[in-house]
Amino acid sequence: MLSYLLRAGNYAFLYRDLIGLLDEAAAAAESGGILESLVNINGYLDFAGFAIPGERNQYRIAEYSGPNRDEWMNASFSYGEGFLGQVCMLGLPRSWTHLEADPRTAFFREKGLQPRHIFGYPVVVDSQTSGVLFGGSLTKRDFDDDFESFLHILSLFIGMKLQLDALKKKKQNHTTQLAALVEISKIMNTATDLKKVLYVLVDVSLILLSQASFCHLLIQIPGSPKAQIVSRGIKKEQVQSYSKTIIDRYFTPGNKTLLTEPELTDYGDGESVLTCPIFVRSELCGILSAKLPNSAVYEQSKDIFSTFIFLSGITLERILSGSVKEELYKKAKLLHEAAKVWNRQAYDKAARIQELALEFADHLGLPPGEKEHLSAACLLCVYPDSYLREQLAGDALLSVLERYISLKGGTSSEAVMPSEYPLSSRILLLAYTYLEHNEQISPLHDLIAVEEPLRRDFIAFVMKKFTVDLEMAIGRRAAASPSDHIDFEQLKKKINISSREQDVLRLILKGLSNREIAEELFISEHTVKNHITNIFHKLEVTDRAQAMARVYNMGFQH
Repeated sequence: MLSYLLRAGNYAFLYRDLIGLLDEAAAAAESGGILESLVNINGYLDFAGFAIPGERNQYRIAEYSGPNRDEWMNASFSYGEGFLGQVCMLGLPRSWTHLEADPRTAFFREKGLQPRHIFGYPVVVDSQTSGVLFGGSLTKRDFDDDFESFLHILSLFIGMKLQLDALKKKKQNHTTQLAALVEISKIMNTATDLKKVLYVLVDVSLILLSQASFCHLLIQIPGSPKAQIVSRGIKKEQVQSYSKTIIDRYFTPGNKTLLTEPELTDYGDGESVLTCPIFVRSELCGILSAKLPNSAVYEQSKDIFSTFIFLSGITLERILSGSVKEELYKKAKLLHEAAKVWNRQAYDKAARIQELALEFADHLGLPPGEKEHLSAACLLCVYPDSYLREQLAGDALLSVLERYISLKGGTSSEAVMPSEYPLSSRILLLAYTYLEHNEQISPLHDLIAVEEPLRRDFIAFVMKKFTVDLEMAIGRRAAASPSDHIDFEQLKKKINISSREQDVLRLILKGLSNREIAEELFISEHTVKNHITNIFHKLEVTDRAQAMARVYNMGFQH
């Protein structure tokens, strides 16, 4: 074939200038230069044209060379209609001859032509017919094989050029969108207001899905019975109805539809609805919906839009986690304040546990998020376990307390090592145990629910907090114990302590431990603890140091 083209000399300029001419064809199929050249080659063709897709399964003539040009320009035919419609439908080159009485030539006769030979070559881009190169002769019945081969190659070249231009345009669009996405990400990374972020998500989605007629965003707030909704393009009544459908389908317990990736639903009216899930820590947090004229709109922006939705989930996680922590601490604070009414001793004890636990957490470098959970858990550790489970059902704070309760009760499985429990739960148990035993070190050694290295670290930490400030005479007889100067009879009348409680208090003032007091009085250590609890309650104090100071400040001295 090439030898024929070179010998004839009429095709050589077409190959030489093909790329330049195709630039015109690719820009909305303005292929007039090519078509005029085709019509003038060896007198084979009397007319030639190029059709491109239009609206509603229609194709329109974008360029034409030959008789009656004004009638041909922008004329249209349907997918599957006549000769040219069949080429579009089949996606295969076709050629027809002996057409003098063929009714399918009506499309051509209406525009003043009586063709005897017609050809059509599909121009395919991404497996889709993106145009039809057609032409014919009013006198000749047959073309030679070389000319038909040339037409086929020409149609392939046009398709390649159209695809190259489409890729360039896609790359340019992606570059522009990516630059916009970077700027949007900077804004969202510093945003703290949830409502403003939701508006940004909707507005940017409308930009990325450029032909969307509406966009609807519903976000479920963790720990809250309400959802935040932002919508553009539909009326309030429609928003309420649509939101209810989303909640029933994706967020109602027992009736949830699993949605793990964007879903495009075709409603048969030429429009599609995109339903896109938004996840926070692998949990469904929201649904973004948009109505599109066709699926191609989403396919064109799929990659950049998916990236945007992923970044949105990260932003929402940051904002919502902050809101949840704030709500959790607020709830813990309210319950702690309530304890002041029904049990002031428990209220004071929780405050002291919180203070000690947070100091040790700082010493260990506990991350801020875990430290916030620890702070709230400390305020609630004095409440009954069943009450906490009822009040904190579904809250992240409950997990810290449940593991603390498990460790405290020694109910942890042997298969689970203490170090596998959250560090915040173990810190809480150490602080609770230490203060529950009146700041005695020995109970910490017996606390096997916490691994030994952490216990040693805590013991060393609390030992550093001990401060002793006293004077001692040198070369003289040791002074009597401070308790020897207390008038216990007056004290007994004032605060109504029993004789046994008076004995325990006297030994406390001498600095004896619970075990030493038990040995001194020939009673159990458990009984000593009960007496100490009663004494603290009557003196309105929470520890030994306060009890000593209280007794001395009351002035019951000889």
